[in-house]
Amino acid sequence: MTVTWTDSLADWARTRGVPIVTARQMLDWVDGRNASSFQALSWNGQSLSFSINVGLGANGLQAMVPAQSGGKTLTSLTLNGALISFSLQVLKGVQWATFPAVPGAYQATYP
Repeated sequence: MTVTWTDSLADWARTRGVPIVTARQMLDWVDGRNASSFQALSWNGQSLSFSINVGLGANGLQAMVPAQSGGKTLTSLTLNGALISFSLQVLKGVQWATFPAVPGAYQATYP
C-alpha cells in the first residue's frame, strides 16, 4: 500500500478536527445555499413572520434575523409555533440572532 500526500493531508486534518470536503460536496452545498430563501415576510410592528425554503444540499444552513428592531429586542423565535433557541452574533457591528435554517413558518417577536 502506498501513502499519498492526500492520505497524509486527510490524516493531519482528522487529528486536528479540520473538516475536509470534496469539490463536488462544496458545489452541491453552495448550489443549495443559493437556492435557499426567506419567503412571505410580514411585519406588524411587534413580530416578523416569515418562512424559509432550504435548497437541496444546503445541509447545516444557518439563518439570521436582527436581534433588535426599532429599539426593541428579540425575545422569542418560533418555528411552526414551537419555541426554538438562537445564538447572538455580532457581524460587521450589527447584532444578529442566528439559528439553524430548516423549512417552515417562523415568527420573531420584538415586544
